Amino acid sequence: MRAEEEITRIAIICLVLLIGSTAEAQQTSFKSCSQTVGAAAAAVPFTTGPPAPKNYLNICNAHATNTLGVNSSGGTAAIGSAGTLTLNPGGCRWWDSISGVPAAVSVIGSAGSTTTACEYR
Repeated sequence: MRAEEEITRIAIICLVLLIGSTAEAQQTSFKSCSQTVGAAAAAVPFTTGPPAPKNYLNICNAHATNTLGVNSSGGTAAIGSAGTLTLNPGGCRWWDSISGVPAAVSVIGSAGSTTTACEYR
């Protein structure tokens, strides 16, 4: 009976470790927040995972010609306005936990169909 109890105990420990490592892997996976925006400001969607990024946030202008306005100071993005960073085609902005990751970001395109490449964790 003692050997069976030991095997059961080891099986339970292995199961707990497996469940814990699976949950940790899900928490550390990258979340996409990519979208296509137009000439009206839009919030960056943090709905596919945690409610807001904690470790890092990366937003890039994936459009070939349009510029992308990014406001991470809590305001609404507006091209050329104070508080809005303008990203040229291919340009990116990176935030991490050391510099501070914004809880909310607003983006706007210089024209319709401005695509963003965005991910966070």
